[in-house]
Amino acid sequence: TGEGWLNLTAEIEKSIPEVAEFNTQIITTTVGPTQIEWSGGNFTDYYSLYMDGDLVYRGYSHTYLFLPQVPGSYQFSIEASNPNGSIANPLELKVIVLPGQDSSDLWSTGMVWNYTLTHTPYFQQNKSYTTIGSEPVEDAFGNPVDSYLLRVTDTEYEEGEKAFRWVDAANLMTVHTHWVDSPLVSSYYQEGFLGWRFTDSEGNAVNPLAAQSDEQLFLHFNRTNVIGVPGHPNGYDDTTNTVRVVHGVQITTIAGDFTTTYLEITDQSDGVISWEMWYNETVRNWVKVVDRIPGSHSDMVEWELTSFKVPLTPQFITQGDIKLTDDDFTVEWAVFQGAEIYELRENGELIYTGGATSFEINDRPDGTYTYGLTAVMETGTEIAGDSVSLQVSFVLEPPVFETDSLSVDFGPTMVRWAPVEDAYHYSVIVIDSNGNMEVAYEGPSTEAQLDLRHPGINRIRVMATMADGTNSDYSDSIFITVSDTQQTESTPIATMVIALGLMLFTAAVIWRRAVR
Repeated sequence: TGEGWLNLTAEIEKSIPEVAEFNTQIITTTVGPTQIEWSGGNFTDYYSLYMDGDLVYRGYSHTYLFLPQVPGSYQFSIEASNPNGSIANPLELKVIVLPGQDSSDLWSTGMVWNYTLTHTPYFQQNKSYTTIGSEPVEDAFGNPVDSYLLRVTDTEYEEGEKAFRWVDAANLMTVHTHWVDSPLVSSYYQEGFLGWRFTDSEGNAVNPLAAQSDEQLFLHFNRTNVIGVPGHPNGYDDTTNTVRVVHGVQITTIAGDFTTTYLEITDQSDGVISWEMWYNETVRNWVKVVDRIPGSHSDMVEWELTSFKVPLTPQFITQGDIKLTDDDFTVEWAVFQGAEIYELRENGELIYTGGATSFEINDRPDGTYTYGLTAVMETGTEIAGDSVSLQVSFVLEPPVFETDSLSVDFGPTMVRWAPVEDAYHYSVIVIDSNGNMEVAYEGPSTEAQLDLRHPGINRIRVMATMADGTNSDYSDSIFITVSDTQQTESTPIATMVIALGLMLFTAAVIWRRAVR
């Protein structure tokens, strides 16, 4: 402040490091070395990588070699630092380490993909596709195709409504579909037969997912939709198309950001882009599909991935949270790689140990049963899977008459019905034309001789009963019409008596007139 002094003020701005970002959000891999990569920003001196909250790396590199020892799901987070501070990226990387499986199998049993489907005109659905097995099928051209079998579920499906889909194991194109309505609603069904013949410019068969970017491909597409609705015509498509393939296309979906292989399929006859498809190797499926010839009442259907699940534990094939009307049923599960034996528990109690992938269960009383599955590995390690709950509400099926409705005279009449499994005895009732009901037979036989004494229409029904007292509903009715034979036989006599009386009356009148 004195003579010769000069006051200077300086402002120093601290530079905080920019956020580091993982190059992808999800990685699926088998047990073995897995490279994790990220990109850093300005003002960064070093990075800290955390796995499930624990520090696994700190340094200047943008990569880390992850060496998983066991299958599982691992969460990674990244933090950038300099002397002025640190900043973490809230977006984590998930690494899913799968059990060992045949490298040729792209999908495994239990994998689930969830999609939202938006139709034009506007209508929205939410569907889940679960891999439940694999089997060879024929495509629409009659060619054998190795396929994955998927069970389709929908949040709006009624009880008993079912749908399945068969997908080409190589190019992941749908080759067969089947849907059947709930029997409580209708007997309608729909079945689709599809063929996708991809070729290069020389006519050689090619898998579009393995083609080079911008390589010119061609597609002969064929589809027949069998519509099991009375009066509704079947659908048929047969088109030739050009196919454009582009690798490394970025796309954002509800499920996240993905690097994809993009297919653009254009109809050669009108130039319309019939399909756009985005495939991601991590998801192992399409993350988005735009279908402009969906073969339904919609003009367009857009599929967008919302989430997916790769099984890391033993998986049931048997669908849970359903009601069973039979007390005999089978619980099934998928092969779990490396498992030596499986343990199946019912409501916590061990009911099966062995190497099979199914177990038959018999004579379960009504109630809710929860089944748990454990895989015992060759090393002795036990891996517990998910559980499924089944509700048993047994319904004994009613008998079915083998005797048709008929007309008879007075006297004994024999009726027969098909036997019902586990039935102990049967009860036959007769309801006459006046509404009076009587039990005409009780016993173990599947036939009964009925003494029908009431003329007119008699309604006959039969019920089955098990040894524990469980009854079926009464069967559908048959009707036996009994003619009034006594009245029919008495008519000629009455007529003769009346005629004789008239003759005597007439003779008496004539005699009296003659006397006069």
